[in-house]
Amino acid sequence: MNANFDNASAFIKCNFLSQSPLPLNHQLLSHVFLYNVNTVKFSECNFECAYNPSASLASNYGIGIDALDAKFSVKGTCNGACDIDNMNPSTFTNLFKGINARRLLKNRQYWVDLCFFNNCMTGIENRGIDDATIIRSKFELGNFPIFGDNFGINLQRGTRFIIEENRMK
Repeated sequence: MNANFDNASAFIKCNFLSQSPLPLNHQLLSHVFLYNVNTVKFSECNFECAYNPSASLASNYGIGIDALDAKFSVKGTCNGACDIDNMNPSTFTNLFKGINARRLLKNRQYWVDLCFFNNCMTGIENRGIDDATIIRSKFELGNFPIFGDNFGINLQRGTRFIIEENRMK
């Protein structure tokens, strides 16, 4: 019997913070790397690069969640009325990419709801994932210390996505 059960793992109110360079001049690749997992949940978590890596590569700022063939959700919670203006969000701040969702072999959808992407070069990058849901989230672009194109949501391949009630600034 081949059963595909959801993972019971969750990150709740966790802070992922890089405040200084890693030893031996290593660079932060990602705060969380998910590979081939089924349904990992993040709720009210914060991902941030709180220093300037003083490097010429934007990738040195790291990725909040780097997911390869992974099914996951990132959500905030409601504070009174459940909308974009009344939320306790999961946040992504001063990162190369807030979320980098990629498909190599398996299409595993993901959900982003009530999140805040602040000063990330790319808020969410979707590479080949079908059925992604990105709703009720805020994206504030600009002021990223490295020159280059900024994207709130960058969709590269993928179909049947739902993107609703988001705010780009």
